[in-house]
Amino acid sequence: MIRQIITYVFIAIGIILAYEILRFVVKDKIVKRLYRSVRQYIATYNVKLDQYKFMNKFIVKQELMNDDDIHNAILQHAREKGMNIQDVDELVEEYIEEIVPFFNLLSYYKIGFWIANFFLNLLYEVVIDRENAEKIGKIPRDSAVVFVMNHRSNVDYVLVAFMLARNISISYAVGEWARVWPLEYIFKSFGAYFLRRQYREKLYHLVLEKYIQMISRQGITQGIFIEGA
Repeated sequence: MIRQIITYVFIAIGIILAYEILRFVVKDKIVKRLYRSVRQYIATYNVKLDQYKFMNKFIVKQELMNDDDIHNAILQHAREKGMNIQDVDELVEEYIEEIVPFFNLLSYYKIGFWIANFFLNLLYEVVIDRENAEKIGKIPRDSAVVFVMNHRSNVDYVLVAFMLARNISISYAVGEWARVWPLEYIFKSFGAYFLRRQYREKLYHLVLEKYIQMISRQGITQGIFIEGA
């Protein structure tokens, strides 16, 4: 009886290992093929990629934590609130973790683009002025480009990103409505950064301000909707 149980256990382990190996091999091939397709798309249309979007999140966090203004604000916040400095440090790290995205090429140019292409053309007649869109390519590569637009619905985020996909990848600030799973993961993989619209704490707003200044200096292309500001 014990021998049979041991045999079944080893069989189960063998099946699980075989499945995981097969899944890894298949997944690896699919991911490589998708990345190859993305690289071809980017090369074909000479899409501007903001290199800083691919910066490791730990490095971004360290840059912000080492900022003199944020450091002084941490000390001031600790004095005003009667908090331990280490606790305030951890609070700032939580803010940074919440705000900073992790841009993923496959999410943006495969999953996001495919979904946008399907639903937008299902709902609207999407007309892109290619002649004017091509002017974007004449903007110096080291410039920080900010698109300022009117805002009518949450579809606008998707529409603008879709229409500009042959030229650039655009980052937005998104509010609390998108901070639910899986929307939070999806939007962060698109390069969107989060903000708390009704949150008035000075320390939080300084961290957010410094992050936006940082990505602007690094030339990250951003989009701002006036009515949604």
